[in-house]
Amino acid sequence: MNSEKILSFCIPTYNRSHLIEISINSILQSIKYFTENSNHKFEIVISDNNSTDSTERVVNNIIISNKLTNVEIIYRKNDSNIGAAKNFINLSNYANGEYIWFFSDDDYLIESAVSNFFNIYSLNYSFVFMTRILSDKELNIISEFKPQPNLENYDLTYPSGFLMLNKMGLEIANILGFYSSIIIKKDIWHNSKLVINDNTEFGHLKVLLNAIYDKSCYIIKEPGVICRLNYRGFTDMDSIVWLDEYVGAFSFAKKIGYDEVICNKMIKNIFRSYSRFFVLDKAKGGRHGNLFITKNELGYYEKYYDKWFFVSLFPAFMLARIFVIVDIIRKNK
Repeated sequence: MNSEKILSFCIPTYNRSHLIEISINSILQSIKYFTENSNHKFEIVISDNNSTDSTERVVNNIIISNKLTNVEIIYRKNDSNIGAAKNFINLSNYANGEYIWFFSDDDYLIESAVSNFFNIYSLNYSFVFMTRILSDKELNIISEFKPQPNLENYDLTYPSGFLMLNKMGLEIANILGFYSSIIIKKDIWHNSKLVINDNTEFGHLKVLLNAIYDKSCYIIKEPGVICRLNYRGFTDMDSIVWLDEYVGAFSFAKKIGYDEVICNKMIKNIFRSYSRFFVLDKAKGGRHGNLFITKNELGYYEKYYDKWFFVSLFPAFMLARIFVIVDIIRKNK
């Protein structure tokens, strides 16, 4: 058996004992499916962000019952909750594999996924992305969604992250923003992490953009991950995350040399998709000012606005009343 570990699955978790068992077992099954005819070594590293549920007991039971001698399961628990982003970014500190494969505690690895990675392992790509499919919270595949990213018009291999972003344009959001499909050489990630000190929800995206800028990239077309849409670390309508932090990641990308036109298209699309969340948060008292001011504060000076920009000019108390009336009308329909 090879003494060096090839893959380290890195799972950040917090109070997901009812989900993480399924995720870990799916990884073990995918490794077992591949290693029936190989002798590679693996590890699964779980960083528990000071869970208060039964996560520790569940993971320890899996460690005890694990029958795969080529898989080491490492569990560590933070003394306090250090925040989801920091818990995720720091996982590489505890991994020993040549590659790290970040994995969410609520997602599911398809049985063929590990084999599909090793089909291209010898090509020595720095960054590999595993295509995902979407499911509900019970892991039932949502058929109306195509696998992400949509690769009908794109290549699978790129000499650098810079060229991948340029070629894929807006479709890049379905790659860089989903960490259960991120497989990257540990030393590349770790060196980038030391440079980028950002613990926001999209801090990992800045680390990744910096890491792969001039590194080879490959996208595995066959889906390898099932992503549950119903479990996220933040609410789906959190405007700080989906506007400020998401825009901030692509503003950062411009600063380190990614194509400004492509990055501005990404930022415009973010505002188009999520500006309404700003209005909702303002109505709840969670935001001040308006979208025109916020756009400039985030360093996006291109000419863009939509109806939500104008709605955001209303004071918070008026927005709150408007949403109450709209809610009443909807309920009475």
